[in-house]
Amino acid sequence: AAAGQAIGGVLAPGVASSAVAPSSQGPLPLGFATAGAFARIGGHLDWFSGGTDADSLLALAQPGQAERIVNYMRGYDPSTLSTLPGFPQMMMGLPFETAPALADVSGEGQPDAINSEDTSNVVAFRPDGSLVPGWPKFTGGWTFWTPGVGDVYGDGHNEVAAITREGYLFLWRTPGRASSNEAWSYHQNDWHNGLYGTDTRAPGVPRGLHGSGRWMCWTAPGANAYTG
Repeated sequence: AAAGQAIGGVLAPGVASSAVAPSSQGPLPLGFATAGAFARIGGHLDWFSGGTDADSLLALAQPGQAERIVNYMRGYDPSTLSTLPGFPQMMMGLPFETAPALADVSGEGQPDAINSEDTSNVVAFRPDGSLVPGWPKFTGGWTFWTPGVGDVYGDGHNEVAAITREGYLFLWRTPGRASSNEAWSYHQNDWHNGLYGTDTRAPGVPRGLHGSGRWMCWTAPGANAYTG
C-alpha cells in the first residue's frame, strides 16, 4: 500500500489524499488504458470503471518483484467521491483499452456493469457488486474494447456483442430490458464523447408498412431507435 501511495504521488501530483479512496475502500485505484461511464441507478447518478491499482503497476516496473497483478471493477458516487456499496469487485483480468457498458443484462430493470477482460472473458456485475447469473462469458481469446449492448432482434431485450483480438465476434442473448440502457458503447454513447445524457440515437425506421389507396399504416418506432 505504501508503494502504491508513492507511485500515486508521482502519477497524480497535487491530488490531496482526502480525494483518493482510503484503504478501507480498496487499493489506490489507477486506470491503465481504461475509462469509465455514468449510469443513473435508483434515481442517482453513479460512475463505474475497471482498472488495476498502483501497487500492481509498480510491480510491473520492478523486475523480479513477486506481487500478484490485481484488477477491479469500481463504482463511485461522484457527488461524494465515496465508493458504492459492494465495490470494488475483483476481476479476473485487466480491462485493457475498454470502458464498461452499463445496461440491463440481468432482466432486473437496472443497468449492470459489463466489461471485457484480457483473460478471454466478458464479465457483468449487478449494481450491488454481485455477479449477474450466467456471467462471465468466455471467448477463448483476449476480449477487446467495450462490449456493444442493444436490442439486435427487436424484441425489447438486450444482446451483448464482443470481439476478441483474434477477430472473433460473439453475441449473447439476455433477458435485459433495452429501455434500461445507460451506456451501450465505448465512452457512453454512439458519439463516444463520454458525456452523460447526450441524445445520440435517432428514431428507428417505421415497421409493418402497408396501405391501400389513400391510406397507409405502420408501426411507429421509439424516440431512441425502437425504445422510448
